[in-house]
Amino acid sequence: MLLKIFIFLFAVCPTAWCQRGCSRDRMRQCEETLLRSIQRRINDMGRSDMAAHCMNVRDDFNCLLRETRCLTSETDRNRNGDTLRNALKYIRDGCDSAGASWRDSSCYVGDPMKNCESSYPLGGVQYASHNPETCRKYNLFYDCVMDTLRNRCRPDDERLLGQYLVDSAQDLAWNCGEQTSTSDWDRNNRDDRRYDSDRRHGDAAGDRYSDRERDGYNRGSGSNGYGRDRYDRYGASGRDTYNPSGGYGRNGSSDITCCRNERCDRYRQQQCRDSLSRTIDNRMAGYQDSQKCRKTRDDFNCLMWQTSNCLNREERDRDNDIFRRARDFISRNCDTYGRWTENNCYKTTEMQRCEALVSNTRGGANYESCRGFLSFRDCMSDELMRRCTREDDLYQGAYLVDKAQEMSWQCGTTDQYNGRNQYSTFDRKYDQYDRPQDNYDNNNSPLHLEDEDAMCLSRAQSYTDQCKTNMEEKRRELYTENDFERRQRINCCSIREYRNCLFDATRRYCQTERSRVVDSLMAGYRHQLTSDSCVRVYDSECSAGLQSAASFVLLVTCLALLSALVSFRR
Repeated sequence: MLLKIFIFLFAVCPTAWCQRGCSRDRMRQCEETLLRSIQRRINDMGRSDMAAHCMNVRDDFNCLLRETRCLTSETDRNRNGDTLRNALKYIRDGCDSAGASWRDSSCYVGDPMKNCESSYPLGGVQYASHNPETCRKYNLFYDCVMDTLRNRCRPDDERLLGQYLVDSAQDLAWNCGEQTSTSDWDRNNRDDRRYDSDRRHGDAAGDRYSDRERDGYNRGSGSNGYGRDRYDRYGASGRDTYNPSGGYGRNGSSDITCCRNERCDRYRQQQCRDSLSRTIDNRMAGYQDSQKCRKTRDDFNCLMWQTSNCLNREERDRDNDIFRRARDFISRNCDTYGRWTENNCYKTTEMQRCEALVSNTRGGANYESCRGFLSFRDCMSDELMRRCTREDDLYQGAYLVDKAQEMSWQCGTTDQYNGRNQYSTFDRKYDQYDRPQDNYDNNNSPLHLEDEDAMCLSRAQSYTDQCKTNMEEKRRELYTENDFERRQRINCCSIREYRNCLFDATRRYCQTERSRVVDSLMAGYRHQLTSDSCVRVYDSECSAGLQSAASFVLLVTCLALLSALVSFRR
């Protein structure tokens, strides 16, 4: 009898939640099996096959979740987190049939489990960073859940545990490692390699999960070898100790680098710009996967922060084009993995109060609007720090651009309180008919173009005149077009093309983009670009329209030539 009990425990314990040992071999097996399982279509299976399949999926999900908590590298935890999110969606869509969800189990909806939820509420924790304090709170909740599960629930309820934990605590369920209830000593000092068969047998070369070596390499000194310059606000000592990951202790480096611990650094600014340019200029990029989109968003956020906080006006003008193209690229290729409009962090009452500070976007990047925008951005940053996770930080760049357009990178903190308008020489107010009002007080009167800008405008006069002529020709279609959406697209695309043409003119005749010249020429058209109707029109729609029109003209020309040849032969 005792022998049978021993055999039973030996067979069951390796797959039970109670097991505390960590094994990367088992983690890899669970991950591979889970990835294969979620590729199967639920609709192609019978009822009995589907039930067995869902049981296997849940078991592998629980296994991967449990093993991920053993990892010390935040990069690996984030990678596994993507797999867990996809698997959870698969479970919700295909396996949570009537009576099969944890919400239908008396174990998880009973008073004992409710007591755990009320004793260690996670309502605010799940939107916070997984720092030691929030992880301590989560682990207390986790211990309470495990005690309840062991003492008051059936063995079958264990299969629903992983989904319950993720639904209750989101990313904390895998980002908070084991034994962090009181301290992170075990995670920081545990050598997971002792659980690997490859390491056990001396095959160190085949082990790609050497967390401690990699973490030590990633942390490094943070020095880029470029010395101190005016962009290095923290001096040499700051450069040596700067950790762009914003991680805690020795828990690994996050793949999200911006923008909680960001500082001005010319080398980092150039790195982010080059990386972002390579991505959006790659003609073969196509549909991006989750990891590439995360990198693209992070580079976008980094470049925006470095540009608006560290560069002067002329330098900020140079990146106008890359910001516009990058935002359009992200919208077309990466929004399928999530967008800020679907993120709870950006829909809170507090964030809406922040948005009220930037209500005026019609005049572009002028002194008053930039002052309001910078207040809005500071308010948003505070909310991100207080209530949101580093995952939520990925969407801040797109959020800022959608709310404030070009102000998100053209409003610089160095120009904020210098007593004059650094942003636009065409800082006019408009009446209800969008006509410029020139009869307002002298304190807000527009500044004259400076000598260099005036010379630039004079040199580019013929080119800019042609830009306006082209815009007016395109806008003539508005008089004959009856479709409302088509009219909106024609209007927005023609103004956007006019603006781009003006920037091309300043680049050609003035050796650099000059927003002050462009602002003065845009006049009353500028505010239309920030209207709701134009925000919803992406650059790709404008280019698609031009390509289709050109294709139509080419087709008509070919048909005419073909018809002429046939007539000539006759």
